[in-house]
Amino acid sequence: MVGLDWGTSWLVAARNIPDPEDVDKPKPRFRNQRNCYVSVNLDESVEDLLKQANMSYVRFEDEDDRVYVIGLDAMQLASMLSNANNRVDIQRPMAAGVMQGDVNAVRIVQAIASQVLKEPKEEDEVVYFSTPANPIDSDFSTTHHRGMAETALSRLGWDPRPLSEALAIVYATQPTMQTFDGDEAKLTGIGISCGAGMINVSVVYRGLETMGFSLANAYHANEGSAGDWIDRQLFNAYGHQMGSIATCTRYKEQFADFEKIPDPRTDTGVDLMDYAEAVSKTSFVNRGNKHWHFEVLASIRVWYASLLDYVITQLAKEFEERRPTIDGELPVVLAGGTSKPNGFEKLFSERLDRQRGLPFAVSGVTKAPDCMNTVALGCLAMACARGSTPE
Repeated sequence: MVGLDWGTSWLVAARNIPDPEDVDKPKPRFRNQRNCYVSVNLDESVEDLLKQANMSYVRFEDEDDRVYVIGLDAMQLASMLSNANNRVDIQRPMAAGVMQGDVNAVRIVQAIASQVLKEPKEEDEVVYFSTPANPIDSDFSTTHHRGMAETALSRLGWDPRPLSEALAIVYATQPTMQTFDGDEAKLTGIGISCGAGMINVSVVYRGLETMGFSLANAYHANEGSAGDWIDRQLFNAYGHQMGSIATCTRYKEQFADFEKIPDPRTDTGVDLMDYAEAVSKTSFVNRGNKHWHFEVLASIRVWYASLLDYVITQLAKEFEERRPTIDGELPVVLAGGTSKPNGFEKLFSERLDRQRGLPFAVSGVTKAPDCMNTVALGCLAMACARGSTPE
């Protein structure tokens, strides 16, 4: 049994294996791959070069004039080939959390899924895969995406079963709410999955999802509602120097650190210029220009804060409209690639306070210890709990 985080930017698979220190106690093993590709025109030498470089790629029988470099190799290839006069960027088989508009989406994601899942260990082995909730800020349904994901996994020999992405975070981290009567409500809290294309939210009471939704169109700019939105802002402002969105993503992932990028109004003991100087010495772009890096790093904090303001505002609005009954202070658990920077949970709490809170009590905001693998771990937990029992 396997859990699969089917994300816009990453696919992550989790399977239990024996623990060498305790053979009776399994531990999860994770495999991951970037969910992206670069299309390369094919000639006599290109495929040989790709093989020599040990790059991951796929070819389709009905296309004899091109190959598709996939995953992390595609990300690196796009960054290396891009310059001020020639922009080469990655393409995504998914946008805003779902497969849409790309004729090769299913086949490419199927190839990437095959890499992280490997072969089923038995016929029709169960795999629980993450699915986004329907967005409240965009006019589309996730039903088609879920069905196409099931089709792709079935073609690979699996028995696919969907699980709400943010609900998987609660299953993986198992938060507990203290009720106003003094009882403990286990598996109770708010899971927020901060991915690349979407922010997914699940309000869970004793393991049951009472409310779930996603955000896919921050500020109605048609640029996503999570990491992709931040990457786009970075490219819009600094694309000439960065060269490509892939480079913007790499920069953000390497240098976004909110313990070192302070709020100038409150974190007076942290000097951003010191961090900017350190970044300028190691950066793969605009090396040596600490003033430029100071501006970019400060901008990254502004964009993260702006995104979280949007998320908190929409969460409060949704609670006001649905008015679920909450008999305690809810813990909030964050996970996903966009939550990875150091201090992200602190930034979320700061924006929560600045927004004057939510229409319900929050006991605290934490980030999952293994935020990149949390959704896959929650899917694995469901797979182990349900096994192959028919639903």
